[in-house]
Amino acid sequence: MRSLWLLQLRRLRRARPALAALPLLGFLGLLPAAGCALNTTALGEGVWVASGDPPAPNSGIVRTPFGPVVIDGQPGAAPGAALLAATRKVTGFKDVPYLILTSHHADHTLSNELFLRAEIVSSDVARAALLDKSEAERKALHDRLGVAGAGSAEVVPPTMTFQKEMTLYAGWPRDKVREVRLVRMPSGAAPGNLVVILPGAKVLFAGDLVTNGVFPYMGDAELGGWLAALAELEKMDFDRLVPGHGAPGGRELIGDTRRLLVDLAEALAVMRSAGRKLEDARKELVLPRYQKWPGYKELLPVAVERLWDQRLPDEFVKKPLGPERAPPPPPSPSPAPPSAPSAPSAPSAAVRTDSPAAIAPEEPGK
Repeated sequence: MRSLWLLQLRRLRRARPALAALPLLGFLGLLPAAGCALNTTALGEGVWVASGDPPAPNSGIVRTPFGPVVIDGQPGAAPGAALLAATRKVTGFKDVPYLILTSHHADHTLSNELFLRAEIVSSDVARAALLDKSEAERKALHDRLGVAGAGSAEVVPPTMTFQKEMTLYAGWPRDKVREVRLVRMPSGAAPGNLVVILPGAKVLFAGDLVTNGVFPYMGDAELGGWLAALAELEKMDFDRLVPGHGAPGGRELIGDTRRLLVDLAEALAVMRSAGRKLEDARKELVLPRYQKWPGYKELLPVAVERLWDQRLPDEFVKKPLGPERAPPPPPSPSPAPPSAPSAPSAPSAAVRTDSPAAIAPEEPGK
């Protein structure tokens, strides 16, 4: 009876949208071979981050008295099984009651089928995006890239959604409750992307809105929304930040991600102002600061195409130097006001040295 119930649940949750060509495939093809063990790093009491080698995605593990809360899955059934094994090892619990998805991106969601006993939580917008895209991503991973573990993964959509904010109070008695806050941010890295805040541990899981030394997938990027989301993150109360990809760090990761976005947008603006075309930018644009980041070669063309027609918000626009907008010439010095007829006095130290009043008379005999 139990096996029949699970089978019916799988059928209800399965999505079958039409396949589409997806630039995310280039990034997913870079991920480590499925089935390898994940590394776990403690971030505080009962809080860990689990990940493979870059550019593999980060998953969060939070121990509560009711069982672990997992934040973001892995790209396929095999790495998802490694995540479950890591979760059981560090928390001591067998089952996971909650899986939180920070976005619909396939590298965070293709292990959802392993969490059929969990409530899978996302924003309402992210759930719609997952149903629209993730089945195509899974099939292309298996058929075109041969990524192990992707062939058996079903697209299991979230079972619980929210619009703006949601808080889980997991545990009892009262002094053992673990507060887990979910906040939907302006759509920047993905539609409906959210962040997870652990107020007690002062840890922020930022999902794909923040990266650390890994070139991000920008196939769904909205430049203005992304920069606005980063500004909101800076106002939040936390000490440790877990990016979607790359090692955990602090608030400096927000600035690093903003710098990447602005550098890319400014480089594209320079090419547009020079009359270059999108095809030129795809072939010629180079960002030397980020060339050594995993994913740069494969994902820069995706970013160029997505952001080509997007503009930086006014507060981030710098006035370019050069013939098109050369800086205005400095104002010419104004003559000193005529002095009233009186006895001449020695020039003051405050008088402008480039004004006629600053020229001292020659001494006699010179």
